[in-house]
Amino acid sequence: MLTSRIREFGRTASNSTAVNAGAPSLPGENGLPLLGHSLAFLYRPVETALALEQQYGPVFRVKIFGMNAVVMVGPEANKRVLLDREQAFSNAQGWDFFIGRFFHRGAMLLDFEEHRLHRSIMQAAFKKPALMDYVTHMNPVIEAGLPTWCGSGPGGRIHLLPRIKQLTLDIATEVFMGERLGAPGGCHQPGVC
Repeated sequence: MLTSRIREFGRTASNSTAVNAGAPSLPGENGLPLLGHSLAFLYRPVETALALEQQYGPVFRVKIFGMNAVVMVGPEANKRVLLDREQAFSNAQGWDFFIGRFFHRGAMLLDFEEHRLHRSIMQAAFKKPALMDYVTHMNPVIEAGLPTWCGSGPGGRIHLLPRIKQLTLDIATEVFMGERLGAPGGCHQPGVC
């Protein structure tokens, strides 16, 4: 039954009219007027998906965030979508609403052959030799940065989030761009150190 529902949705996924119409042949519901299931998915996404799966099965339709969506729950459904051997599911249509403004034409927003090409180019950066090389370059930056973390707040406390953000920026700048920011490993926020 799951496979037939996935196939059925896969056949209509490339037809945006069917998806925008809410894929009415799939079980599911629209939820509240205007809101749909937005609040439930925003505050309790896992619980909401599992409750709807109990009611409708592992492939169902809902209205969330002002749009119609198809939710696929479970390893078989997710494997089918993520591998997408039939090229039935669009990354762009699935992710653009959420990340399109921040990652225009990013790898997650490309479809099919174009996505595979960009992914293969990026994969070289994540192979074991490359990762080991990153670590050898990261360690000196970390070793230089951590001693500058001083507890200047009340009770010797430090503001951890800005320090981690700055250390991450220092690492990325030095390891991936070959440049240094500010004083070597120093604090870049006056009055915080």
